[in-house]
Amino acid sequence: MILSQGKDQTRSRREHSGSKLLRNGTIFYDQRMQLRKLHPNDTRRTILFWTKFFQDKWDINSESFAKCNHNCRVTYDKDELSNADALLFHFTDVPDESPPEVRNLDQPWLIFMHESTVHIWANWNRYYHFFNWTVAYRSDSSVFYPYRSVKYRPNARRYRQIEIANKTKFAYTAVSNNNAFSHRYKILNDLRKINKNVDFYGTSYGKKCEVKDFYCLKKENVGKYFFRFAFENSNCKDYVTEKYWETLDFDVIPVVAWVEGQRPPNIPPRSYINFHDFSSLEEFNSYLINVSQDKTLFNSYFLWRENYELVDDGACNLCDALHDQHRQRQSIDLESWLSSDFCQPSTVWTFLWNIIERNLFNIGMA
Repeated sequence: MILSQGKDQTRSRREHSGSKLLRNGTIFYDQRMQLRKLHPNDTRRTILFWTKFFQDKWDINSESFAKCNHNCRVTYDKDELSNADALLFHFTDVPDESPPEVRNLDQPWLIFMHESTVHIWANWNRYYHFFNWTVAYRSDSSVFYPYRSVKYRPNARRYRQIEIANKTKFAYTAVSNNNAFSHRYKILNDLRKINKNVDFYGTSYGKKCEVKDFYCLKKENVGKYFFRFAFENSNCKDYVTEKYWETLDFDVIPVVAWVEGQRPPNIPPRSYINFHDFSSLEEFNSYLINVSQDKTLFNSYFLWRENYELVDDGACNLCDALHDQHRQRQSIDLESWLSSDFCQPSTVWTFLWNIIERNLFNIGMA
């Protein structure tokens, strides 16, 4: 009898909370509709940052939408909750910020992720059907938000040949994470033994970066190299970061170590050299040397520039989605979505083992 009464009380509380949620959601929706009637020409969609971005400000701002097909704006002001068209949460900051007490059912809640799955620690079971859309670098996200992308141009422009005689250095890499899950340190360590012309920067190698940005070097020095090693800290589905994309701004070939399934669909053709396309380290190293000595071969890695241009379209993808009246307000099973990656979220044990494995490697036991 007591158990039955407890269940009834729980059900009653849920029904009361649900009716409160619907009631407040309807109020918020009505307020937004009234605002749009008062300002019919204002078609902007408002995105409210509900959390910080790595405990700091977001890289997205209202200027990010300047070249988009639709108009959007962002705000940090939580007093705008009632008229915001979407709430944006950053995955590492979600545990630090309580969600709104009431929820507008017409207002999608979005989870933003730009770190690979292996760096996700929280128990996301508690957020089952909590979010409506995923906004991430993965192409199967609700909103595809890559680090960068390319736009196809049907009218090709003439490609400017790069003079390799102006190159004075072979290759460089900048590594800050000593315990990368991709084990990139193993490849780089073996490469150092057979090629002394690769410059190693970052905390992993003791050579200090010239500047604190993605390039590590001053921009005028980046272009002196033939190659930049753009190895990611983890090999996950579609996980390609600024290490690759920012290298494309220069006349430098990005050298990557992507595994099967890691290359996203927005990569321009023949714009990189992949370590895993070679049967041995010696074959890989020999090919790089050949490319650096052959002007035609080197320039073949830049022919994509004739038909493609680099764009930052993640913000526009988000803005377009908010203007799409036919887009479904789905409920995301976040745990299942994360688990659909071929690399899995970290646990304490996998994290510790990764550190142990690196230390064993340092003393020649792994």
